[in-house]
Amino acid sequence: PLNVCFLFFNSNELCGWVSVHTLGNQNTFTRWINEHLKCVNKRIVDLQLDLGDGLRLIALLEVLSQKKMYRKYHPRPNFRQMKLENVSVALEFLERENIKLVSIGE
Repeated sequence: PLNVCFLFFNSNELCGWVSVHTLGNQNTFTRWINEHLKCVNKRIVDLQLDLGDGLRLIALLEVLSQKKMYRKYHPRPNFRQMKLENVSVALEFLERENIKLVSIGE
């Protein structure tokens, strides 16, 4: 089963999070993410696959926070290592913004 947490921002501050456990919730959050990614001409179909290279995750964080990443990332990650580095950039961004990640990987 997929265990993904989503963060909610309000005025650039984290106001909540929820863990996705069911297909219904996954579809709801896919639509929610796509609504936010629309302004940067991106979309997702499968949460796990489409967020896996870090690019749409980075885009989502930039849209929600209205800030840019603090360091460069790979715009065309062809290799697994590049994808992992992109996800690391997103996680570092959350850390620098003092957004704590909880209940991931249970």
